[in-house]
Amino acid sequence: MGLEADDVCWEIGPGLGAITHDILPRVKSLTAFEIDNGFIGILKEFFADDEHFSLQEGDALKHWPNCWKAQGTPDLICGNLPYNIGATAIASFIEKECLPPRMVYTLQKEVVQRMSAGPGSKLYSAFSVVCSLDYEVELLFDIAPGAFYPVPEVTSSVVGMKRRESSLLTSGERAGFLDMVHRLFSSRRKTILNNLSGFRGLPKNEISSLLTAAGFNPSVRAERLSLEMMIDLYRVLMK
Repeated sequence: MGLEADDVCWEIGPGLGAITHDILPRVKSLTAFEIDNGFIGILKEFFADDEHFSLQEGDALKHWPNCWKAQGTPDLICGNLPYNIGATAIASFIEKECLPPRMVYTLQKEVVQRMSAGPGSKLYSAFSVVCSLDYEVELLFDIAPGAFYPVPEVTSSVVGMKRRESSLLTSGERAGFLDMVHRLFSSRRKTILNNLSGFRGLPKNEISSLLTAAGFNPSVRAERLSLEMMIDLYRVLMK
């Protein structure tokens, strides 16, 4: 992970004992988010006396904003994310602009494939765009089901996310852009014109004229648009 002695790190469960043992001696501070009572007990038993360690008990999705407010943005967020909250957690960090330089997660392989999918792929989605907005996303390696207990029915993957050197959007553009992206993918079978109807209160015929004048084909679907094209499209609609 390329840890530094002055790094502030967050890790998200479940089952963080081994990760904590490896990371904690190498960083300035480590905050663990854990909801499982059994693992909470283990973390307290082994690490509670370490002044560089803190534990947030309960749902990470509920607790991380307060931790962020108190600590600021960490240098690294990592963990073995539960499959049912993995995409939600990552999207929430990015959409709320908690943007550490690095994030490393173990997730269901299909989720990682969605994160790294590009235009034209069946897996390309609003989530793909959200992940690539601020980060270079890379599937690092797969983990076979037998590496876990109990054994899951799916293959897992480790994904690395490295923050871009400069943002592609201004902070003031982010909320509106993300709203547009979610509209674009709200119905995969519909064209960008139909999905954008009503965006910013604009009538469909006006949106069609704006798209055509800017060189966009109103009849294409969102899955054909790259991130850069979507940013250009957003700025056209905001003029």
